Amino acid sequence: MNYKHLKYFMQVARAGGVTRASEQLQLTPQTVSGQIQLLDPVHMVCREWSLDKLLTELALHRLDLVISDSPIPSTVSVRAFSHRLGTSGAPRRPDARSQGHRSLRQAIR
Repeated sequence: MNYKHLKYFMQVARAGGVTRASEQLQLTPQTVSGQIQLLDPVHMVCREWSLDKLLTELALHRLDLVISDSPIPSTVSVRAFSHRLGTSGAPRRPDARSQGHRSLRQAIR
């Protein structure tokens, strides 16, 4: 899977359309649309579970990829890689955790 294609896809979803996403990415709409068309066919499912549960599902081969806002804890013994994918252009509330909001966790199967 090409993560650049996935990044563009996610930006289009967040922005609500190719035109707005292309403005935010400072690319032409044709470039963004073309990159999305190059995405490998995948079945994506979004799960908002705890990181521990997502990593358990990953270890049991029920998930192929976990995208999370936090790295894999050093106490977890799962054979996986933890990479920073980039920063989101979406606005953030610095006190979101203190307000009891759940952080975003996505799993792709």
